[in-house]
Amino acid sequence: MRRHQIDSGESGRRDWLLERGTALILMVLVPWLGLHLAFLPGLHRADLVEWLESPLKAIGLASLILTTLIHASLGLRSILMDYISTPSLRGLSLLITRSALVVSAVIGLGALWVLHHGARA
Repeated sequence: MRRHQIDSGESGRRDWLLERGTALILMVLVPWLGLHLAFLPGLHRADLVEWLESPLKAIGLASLILTTLIHASLGLRSILMDYISTPSLRGLSLLITRSALVVSAVIGLGALWVLHHGARA
């Protein structure tokens, strides 16, 4: 039991640092996206496809999607670990949460892929 407590502390410290790191990255990426979208002529599909022609913009948006989902995963895991005391219910909640975040990543990155490669077609 002692080893589990040590591992838990190390994992908690790592998660805390990752959550702060992703928050710092989001503090850059969210305003970047907001400014770019604010200066688009419109928010129609054609405008977004044209905007995504730049590989750097597509990479920035993909980074935003992934960083947001990693940050959400860390935060939700922390909440579930703190507030659900039944191990089986906690495990199920973690599984459902992680599954939903993976599906969100696939949908978000898939939509980005379609838009970015639609710009080249």
